[in-house]
Amino acid sequence: MIILGLAVATCEHHGAALVIDGEIISAVEEERLNRQKHYGWSPPGRPGANLCNDPSLTLNDVMCRESVRHLLDERGLSLSDVDVIAVNGVPHRHHGARECVRDGRYLFVPHHLSHAALAARTSPWRSCNVLTVDGRGEYETAAFFTYRDGVLARQAELPAGDGRSLGGAYETVTRVIGFGPHGQGQTMALAAYGRPSSIRLAPAFSVRSFEDFELDERALQTLAEARTSPETELHDAANSNLAADIQEALEDALVALARDGQARAPSSQWAIAGGVALNCRANSVLRDALGVDLWVPSAAHDAGTALGAALEAAHLLGEPPCEPLRTAGLGPEIEGERARAALEARGLSPVEGDAIETAAERLAGGGVIGWAVGRLEYGPRALGFRSIVAHPGHSGVQDRVNAIKTRQRWRPFGPSVLEEHANAWFVDSDFGPFMTFTADVVPAQRERVSGVVHEDGSTRPQAVDQGTNPPWRALIEAFHQRSGVPMVLNTSFNGRDEAIVATEEQAVESALRLGLDGLVLGSCYVDLPGSAR
Repeated sequence: MIILGLAVATCEHHGAALVIDGEIISAVEEERLNRQKHYGWSPPGRPGANLCNDPSLTLNDVMCRESVRHLLDERGLSLSDVDVIAVNGVPHRHHGARECVRDGRYLFVPHHLSHAALAARTSPWRSCNVLTVDGRGEYETAAFFTYRDGVLARQAELPAGDGRSLGGAYETVTRVIGFGPHGQGQTMALAAYGRPSSIRLAPAFSVRSFEDFELDERALQTLAEARTSPETELHDAANSNLAADIQEALEDALVALARDGQARAPSSQWAIAGGVALNCRANSVLRDALGVDLWVPSAAHDAGTALGAALEAAHLLGEPPCEPLRTAGLGPEIEGERARAALEARGLSPVEGDAIETAAERLAGGGVIGWAVGRLEYGPRALGFRSIVAHPGHSGVQDRVNAIKTRQRWRPFGPSVLEEHANAWFVDSDFGPFMTFTADVVPAQRERVSGVVHEDGSTRPQAVDQGTNPPWRALIEAFHQRSGVPMVLNTSFNGRDEAIVATEEQAVESALRLGLDGLVLGSCYVDLPGSAR
């Protein structure tokens, strides 16, 4: 059975996923292909319209054209070959439904159930508890599910309302600080410089259980605005403390909701999804507070609901469960002939010899290179398929890469580390493959990798195992042989306010525009104009 999943309703980030006979085939975010960052499309003149809230719309009006076209063309399929179209969100005509609704070829999956399905059904477990937390779905801002022998069952929810949203509360403070509507990662980073006290925000943001909470975004905005002003420097103590307060308040809320869920249905295995699950610091706090194993998928945000909806549809239609998902490489693949053509079009010639060995040599010498190899990541973080890479301990590397990406000097980077070396470099090595947790760097090692150590001694690492992404693994091994450091600085391959590069041509154009020293494109390595070589 061919199932096409769509994230086009009750969500900001659109995308599509393809599941065939229960197997995850591919998935991609629309913004990677249409190059519109934070893509959330509505028909012209009808803001906010989507398949679920406007019955006059059809799939042709709102579907993610580029992502759907890619997924189907890659397999030689047409839309008529698709058996079921699973859509994130429930139509208004079925208002109140907390379960999936079938309507001909369409199967509508509630927003938080789509998140929960992604988290649970890609996890290593057949049974676990699931927490979903984001801005809002149809009715809720958070929900608790049990997942037992393949069946997801909703147990509790924290209702959303006008000005009541966990993700919205964090975004409210982010806006007040001055980072805009998509700057939550900057707020999380800035929090490390402050002294947290969630009590300062408690009158407007305090969550003790699914039924016991104060959550008022307007009151929170008033509290936040009283502590800063547009003239305040972003990195000063007032904003740092405000960021620390909202970070701690969010962490407290997640722990409280999970403990409520644990009291209802105890489990030693948990999963979390929703946009808030991209807060890696909060994930670590949640895991440690509960003392459980915690799974966070790479595409925990709204775009991931395309795959979640498809997997939930597959389960309901009797398809076999998918294998645990250990890679984010689900999108378009870099292809050899296209790579060489893209380089030739810009007058670039590959360096003779092994591309990975050459790239490792350049990194060991302090170069900053682009890396576009294999299939594009599904999710917001570069995980060794479309990355900008550097030596994590080279003098000035953090400043240089932040300048390349036009980011504030104080913002941190994460490393990708050989899995078997993690224990020697991190206080806690239980962080997995998707950069969804933080970990403290062993104090004695911090100077050697200062480019990836944040103000509080933490970082956001990726564990790189033996078999999931062989070229990425080979690069880090070759760099380790030359530098003695078993990790590289890894950040997303894009410029400011740009989507991560997807194609060969985008990788070449971006590498030249950003002023990188070199580029690995498929099996080719090129030194770029202006590099030291």
